[in-house]
Amino acid sequence: MKKRKKFLRIGLLLLLIGYVSAMLINQQTQFNYIRSQKQQVSEQIAELKEENQRLERQIDLSNTDEYIERVAREQLGMVKDGEVRYLDDSELGK
Repeated sequence: MKKRKKFLRIGLLLLLIGYVSAMLINQQTQFNYIRSQKQQVSEQIAELKEENQRLERQIDLSNTDEYIERVAREQLGMVKDGEVRYLDDSELGK
């Protein structure tokens, strides 16, 4: 009877150790996954911050008189008062 109780206690102890070990392994796996996800999100945030800064610089540039004049001349074909615009054959679509 005492051997049976001792065997039962050892069995329960081993079961408990196995359960705790499995839980720790599972926790470690989840922790590693979350850490990996955090790293990816941090990298995305850094990329988006750089993109945001680039777009802010582009907005600042597009609000300058020089940029507006360049767009008006190049894309809209506008000229200043008193200027004459000359077109070569390639601009006429030939």
